[in-house]
Amino acid sequence: MPPSPSSGSTGDTSLSRARNSLWAVLRRRWRWGLGGALIAIGLVVWAALSGPEAVSNPGAGVAEVTRGSLTPSVIESGEVEAERRELISNELQWHVIIKSVVPDGSLVQEGDVIIEFECKELLDEIDKIELDLENSRNKYVQAKENLALKRKEMDSNVAKARDKLVEVEDKRVRYSELESSIKQNDLDTGLNLAEISLELKRGELEFKIIANEDLELKENPPYSEKDIRVAELEVQRQELAVRKARDQLNMFLKYDNPQAIRRLATAIESTKLDLERAELERNRQVLIAEDNERSTKRRMDMQQKRLEELLEEKEKLIVKAEQTGLVVYDTGGRYYRPSTVNVQEGEKISPRQQLMKIPDMTSLQIRTRVYEAYYKQVQPGQEAIIRLDSDPGRAMKGKVKRVAILPETKSWINRGVKTFAVFVECDELDEELKPGMTAHVELILARLVDVLKVPVAAVFTEQETTYVWRLAGGKAQRVEIEIGQTSDSAVEVLSGVEEGDKVLLLPPEGMVAEEEAASETSPAPEPEQERPDGAG
Repeated sequence: MPPSPSSGSTGDTSLSRARNSLWAVLRRRWRWGLGGALIAIGLVVWAALSGPEAVSNPGAGVAEVTRGSLTPSVIESGEVEAERRELISNELQWHVIIKSVVPDGSLVQEGDVIIEFECKELLDEIDKIELDLENSRNKYVQAKENLALKRKEMDSNVAKARDKLVEVEDKRVRYSELESSIKQNDLDTGLNLAEISLELKRGELEFKIIANEDLELKENPPYSEKDIRVAELEVQRQELAVRKARDQLNMFLKYDNPQAIRRLATAIESTKLDLERAELERNRQVLIAEDNERSTKRRMDMQQKRLEELLEEKEKLIVKAEQTGLVVYDTGGRYYRPSTVNVQEGEKISPRQQLMKIPDMTSLQIRTRVYEAYYKQVQPGQEAIIRLDSDPGRAMKGKVKRVAILPETKSWINRGVKTFAVFVECDELDEELKPGMTAHVELILARLVDVLKVPVAAVFTEQETTYVWRLAGGKAQRVEIEIGQTSDSAVEVLSGVEEGDKVLLLPPEGMVAEEEAASETSPAPEPEQERPDGAG
C-alpha cells in the first residue's frame, strides 16, 4: 500500500476534504491494480495543483454520462526486430582467427564477403587427409588386383582338383569295364596254356616210358634214365606252373581285383575331398581378399568423405551474406552473462561462437506483449499505432501480424504473471526503423460507436461490485453499473445509468469519512510484493 498523504495544516477545509476524498479513491483503486493506482495518484496531483477553487466549485468534480465513440486500446512497450535474420558465427569445429571483417552497421548485399577466417589446424588436417587418402587409393588398387589374381589362382586349383576327380573316375570305369576283364582273361589264358603244356609234358614222359618198356627196344632203350628224369622234371615244373597260374587267377579274383576296385573308389572319394577342399579354400581366400578390398575401399571412402567435410569447412572460412541486410555485431552475451568476445581482426574465435546477425530489413516488425486478460481481445489484422521512443511525437500505423499461441513468463521476479507475445508490422516500412529500437505500441482492441460512457475516474469498485455516484435532486446516490470495454480515459457502461446523468468523480464527503474510519479500524491489505524466487 502506498504511504498515506500528509494532512498539512493549510487552513483550507475544502482542499483537505478533496485530498481525503482522493485518498479514499486511491485506496479503493488500489484493488484495480497498478493502472487504477496510477489514475488515482494523477487525481491527487490534479487536486493538489488545482487549489481550493477547483474543489469549492460544485461542478469541478462532476461528469456527465455521454453517448459517443470509444476506442479501447492497450499500450505496451516493444522492440523492433527482423522476422528473418541471418546469424553469423564460427560454424567450424576449430578455433579460428578473424582475418578480415566488415564494420558494424555496414549495409551488405547478397553475396558480399562479411568475414574471413584463418585456421592453420584445418589446413594441416586437410594436407594430412590428402596424403592418407592417396595411400589408401594405392592400397585399394593393390587389394583390387590381388582379389582378381586370387580368384584366378583359386579357380585354377579347383579346376585341377575337378580334373583329377574326372581322371580317377575314368580309371575306375576303365578298370571295371576293361582292365579287370583283360587281366582275368590273361590269367585264364595263362592257366589254360599251363594246363595244356602240362598235358603235353605228361604225354612226352609217358611216351618215353612206354618206348623204353617196348620188348623190341628193351635191350637198347631209346631214352636214357636221364631223359626220363628230365621229362619227369618237366612234368613237375609244368604242374608247378599250372598251380601258379591257378593261384594267380584265384588271387586276382579273390584279392587283387576287389582291392583294385576299392583303391579306385577310395581314390575317387579322396579326390572329391580334394575338390571340396579346393573349393572351400577358394571361397576362403577370395573372401579374405574381398574383405581386404572392401576394408581398404571403406577406409578410402571414409577419408574421401572426411576430406570433403574438411573442404566444406574450408569454404566456411569465407562467410558471405545470404541476403541484403544490416550487419549488427552480436556475440550472444546477455546482461547477466556478458560476452568477452571482440569482433575484430586478429581475434581468436571458439567453435560455434556467434559473432553477428544480419536482419532482413524488409521483414522488420515490432515485438510487444499483452497480458493474459487481453489475450482473446487481440487478433491478427487489428489496428495498431506505433511510436518510436526516439521520436514519440510521430505515430506510424500498423496491424497485428500474429499472436503467440503459448504464454511466456513476464519476468523471473513474478512467474505467476503471464503474457503473450504480439508481433506488429508497419503498414509502410520506414527508414528510421532499425532492429533493436524501442517503441510503444497501442493495440486498438475495438472501435465502438454510439455507446454510453463515463470517465474512468467516476467508476468505483468494491469487491465484485462496480458502481458510480449519481447526482439526483442534489443528492449523491450509489448506483451499481455493468461496464464493458475501457479506454485510457473512459469506460463503456452497459446498464445502470442513462445518457445525461451526472456522476461524481469523487465519492461524497460523508462516504469518505466513513471509509477513512473503516480504514483506521481495518487497514487495507498490503499489495503482494514480488520476490525473486517467484513466490507470491
